[in-house]
Amino acid sequence: MPRQFLCSLISASEQTKRFIPFNRLSLFGCFCLLLTFSAFAQSPPSDLIQRIDEAEIARETNLAGYTVTEHYSVFRNGDATPSASATVQTIYKRGQGKECAVINRTGSQFLQKYLIDRVLHEQKGISAGDARKNALIVSANYTMQFDHEESLSGRDCLVLKLIPKEKSPYLMDGQIWVDARNYHLVRVKGSPSAMPSIWTGLPEIQRDYQELAGFAVAKTSRSESKRPVIGTTVVEIDYENYQITP
Repeated sequence: MPRQFLCSLISASEQTKRFIPFNRLSLFGCFCLLLTFSAFAQSPPSDLIQRIDEAEIARETNLAGYTVTEHYSVFRNGDATPSASATVQTIYKRGQGKECAVINRTGSQFLQKYLIDRVLHEQKGISAGDARKNALIVSANYTMQFDHEESLSGRDCLVLKLIPKEKSPYLMDGQIWVDARNYHLVRVKGSPSAMPSIWTGLPEIQRDYQELAGFAVAKTSRSESKRPVIGTTVVEIDYENYQITP
């Protein structure tokens, strides 16, 4: 056998040996990733609804209050510039509800009065007492059905269908995303089960939440409604400068 051919075989054998540890490590890494994915892909806990209830009730019980700056923008019929806007300072106190003070306004007085002010009035009205209790996302107010798992904003989430147990402008027919670790709200999306007003019709609403001081608090909200005569109206709310009351 030619010497050059033997050298080639020896060289190939040595290269194979060098690659074996790498291949084993690669397989081990893939196996670990598969186990991690499988752990998340398992069925949700049997007491999932109870855990969601506990997380929401814990928030209601332990969040003493907060202040937040809310920026409202109203867009009409696809316009890039808002037809009306307002900056609002909101103070929430457990048991007392919300107090809202408009810092400044711009744009349509009609939209200010019949849309932004109406939203502020309704938010204050459902922020305390039985009204707030009846609007919580808990099994007393909703039938919840697990649907699927999904990653959202870098968080592993469980997605559930929301079916209101009664018709109300403050109960949503749609879906919720909850954090798979602590069962806090990450997103709520859907439509009110009853029409809030003739001006807004039955809007499509999406509200995203963030974690602050161990609580899920609103980050952004978007509502879009379409009416045959009035057209399309989008209301966006950005929440900034939270101060959580210890």
